[in-house]
Amino acid sequence: MTSNMQPHFNKTLDRADAVILSRYMDFAAASYGVLFYPRHAKSSILRLITSNSMESYSIGSLTSSISVNVISQMTGVSPDDIIVTQLKGENPLRPGYYISLDRENGCVVVVIRGTLTLSDALTDVSCLSKEFLGGWAHHGISVSAEAIYEETKGILENLLKRTGYDLVLCGHSLGGGTAVLLTLFLLENRATFSEALSKCNIKCYAYAPPPVFNDNGNGASKWCDHITTVINGEDIIPRTSLANMFILLMQLQFIEKLDLSLWDRCSLIREKKSERLEDLLLGMEEFLSKHVDMDANHEASCLICQPASL
Repeated sequence: MTSNMQPHFNKTLDRADAVILSRYMDFAAASYGVLFYPRHAKSSILRLITSNSMESYSIGSLTSSISVNVISQMTGVSPDDIIVTQLKGENPLRPGYYISLDRENGCVVVVIRGTLTLSDALTDVSCLSKEFLGGWAHHGISVSAEAIYEETKGILENLLKRTGYDLVLCGHSLGGGTAVLLTLFLLENRATFSEALSKCNIKCYAYAPPPVFNDNGNGASKWCDHITTVINGEDIIPRTSLANMFILLMQLQFIEKLDLSLWDRCSLIREKKSERLEDLLLGMEEFLSKHVDMDANHEASCLICQPASL
């Protein structure tokens, strides 16, 4: 699989960058709420029980209030600055998210949650390509980005106008991929938005996002400086796309046909270089070039802008 989007690599990560990446990692983690962070959930429940207003809560509003308290405790943001919480994730193609103010950094923050529900998993596997900004994007994630934009544009415009803040989008995994595509959408179309949204600085911090976009040579890569992704060197998710899975199966098919010992097969799969295996690796590359038309493959490739190693 080829991509026309060239990543911009940071040679060094200074302390200020690390602090920002760590802070918005907390925001992204908080979107998973009480299920992943029961310690915070318990203190949130106790706080509500002792507030003398427990009778005013329905099941839905109680869940929302606990989520707000968990987010507040994990991010340090006041509950009053958590503007929207839509974290149920009951429908495919619409992951959970919340919007808060980060007064410490002067930002309105849109946080999109990663895969947590069956509906989220259905969004993940809707992985054929869809035309997006002149290129090709992951279908399920691009539709999710568009849906969240339609739901939040009015709120974001009002918050940005009222505060004069910048805009940050962040998320982990599915949420990170959605944040990347939503950021590209906002930047590519900002001339058509209100003054507050068109003039604010927009940044995206995506943690372990899947491959989501190939600009197909149409220039969306000019927005790379606005997007920072953080990827663990051993993480499979940022490398898992429909195209990459197809290539992997083709490689395994090639290796299966070779007259090799099990050890040599394993070495070839792991691409452990040796004189004996060099020719076989070249043969595998020739095999792939004959059977995989990379230029005709529109499967979305991973947009990795300013990858940071923490």
